[in-house]
Amino acid sequence: AELGALSSRNLPKKRNLKLLNGIDALTGKSNFDISESIILRLLDLFSSYRGTLAMLCKTAIARNIVQIFREKNYRVASLRALKIDAPSEFGAAVDACLFVMELGAANAERICRVASLENPANVMRVYGWSQDKFVSDVNRYLKNCELDGESPLVWRQGIKHDGASVMELNVENEETRNGLGDVVQVEEENLYWLFKSSDLRTFNAGPPTKKIIVTQTRIGQSTAHLKTTAPKLWRYLQKHAEQFEKRKSSIYRSKPRFSIFGIGDYSFTLYKVAISGFYKEPNFTLVGPIDNRPVMLDDTCYFVGFANYRDALLTATLLNSEPVKEFLSAIVFTDSKRPYTKEILMRIDLARAAELLSLEMLSDFWKRVGYQPQTVVTESDLADFKNKLSSPKVTHQLQLAI
Repeated sequence: AELGALSSRNLPKKRNLKLLNGIDALTGKSNFDISESIILRLLDLFSSYRGTLAMLCKTAIARNIVQIFREKNYRVASLRALKIDAPSEFGAAVDACLFVMELGAANAERICRVASLENPANVMRVYGWSQDKFVSDVNRYLKNCELDGESPLVWRQGIKHDGASVMELNVENEETRNGLGDVVQVEEENLYWLFKSSDLRTFNAGPPTKKIIVTQTRIGQSTAHLKTTAPKLWRYLQKHAEQFEKRKSSIYRSKPRFSIFGIGDYSFTLYKVAISGFYKEPNFTLVGPIDNRPVMLDDTCYFVGFANYRDALLTATLLNSEPVKEFLSAIVFTDSKRPYTKEILMRIDLARAAELLSLEMLSDFWKRVGYQPQTVVTESDLADFKNKLSSPKVTHQLQLAI
């Protein structure tokens, strides 16, 4: 990081080891870690020789290495991630381990056993490749693997703007202020209520306290029209133009002024089912319109959008069901910075999960969380919902055709 700040060219050669596409690289999946590079280089050189490799690293790096093994023909076995107390040992607030593996193995393994450095024989869980899928708990996965497939609904990420002090507004006593403490008065047509990760802790989202400025309806759309259609907003944006110019992410490069990311037709669906990407325990929240206008989510959240309440209600309930949560516990690494991602959520086969759902289970769940549906749900409604999820045209039936 310091070499980069100095514009130094004395850096290791970077390669697209994970075969990521452009958008994944731009949105963070290609983040480079020097210890990952070192371990991979050692494996390139020595994996065919007999010996032992042991490296101190973040647990996330150990996972990344094991995940790459499907593409790499490394002759390694007996992989262990022996967890250490990094805060007390090194003063580092990070999950870390001693990553150990045997080199030159006749039969390569693609799984890693997790234990503590103090008690390496007591294996807590095993993660890695199982049935050609990368999972966080192999034993638990084998009990829930029937739900591992492809979601018939497309998960989206919320709005990214990298300018919270200007773009996100706090609403108190009918007064709207930005993060700088200034009162903001702009056209209401460009303001939408906003939910962030911290607002998605319950089944039914509570009243929001923030609004967000939305400058576009699709990625790459010109913002020049705001000068005439929303003159107050245009003046406000011009006043804070420097904040936008400071944004470092390459996703804004060569884009119109005041651009945002993660915006499209899906953002304007009236009903959404959303989840925070950050929390360890998954909670899927039902988000409805306010004053007949859609509520937006920030880029720490993921969601699927719906045109009607009943489909959103049933999907939110299904995602909070025990079978789905058990499946997620088998594939999610809760010590990740962002345990729940689009990649993870797209693995939930909702059509298969829905087959395990009954009207009684729905009612029991709503009673348990203290939620009163806005409409009566019948057996016929549930059967129709299951049929929609199984239909090849599900994306047209349950959400906008995008």
